[in-house]
Amino acid sequence: MRRLNTVLTIAGLGLATAAVATPTTDFLSDAIKGDNSEIKLGAMAEEKGGTAAIKAYGKMLNADHTAHKAKLVAIAQPLKMSIPDGMTAGADVEYLKLKVLSGNSFDKEFASHMVKDHNDDITSYEKEIARNDPATVKLAKATLPTLRKHLQTAQKLSS
Repeated sequence: MRRLNTVLTIAGLGLATAAVATPTTDFLSDAIKGDNSEIKLGAMAEEKGGTAAIKAYGKMLNADHTAHKAKLVAIAQPLKMSIPDGMTAGADVEYLKLKVLSGNSFDKEFASHMVKDHNDDITSYEKEIARNDPATVKLAKATLPTLRKHLQTAQKLSS
């Protein structure tokens, strides 16, 4: 019985250690969820967009965030963190909203959401750069120009 308790205690410690979040894993998890969101919403825009510009923007989001997610996963895997497959909570809600819209209504809502979302992303990446984490700072700095480009495009589309 004592051996069983020891094994359970060790197993429990291992699980607790694996489940401990750090600022790095929190950032990576949130960023991967963000990429998942942009990929799914971008694909929806490619399909449902009312204008060629929205469809092209959706395609750009899908491609850029798919490539970015691969970079995040490459950083996350050595940290033994689980890779999230869901979207952010806000994107889940937005997806349901966009699902029932079409044409001009879809385009306006999508572009407006992308402005807010990319503003939030830029803030998050700037905070990560300020944290100066060796695991993420280089990628965060390299990502900002793309996020700013996405924001500028969304702002043009929403006006």
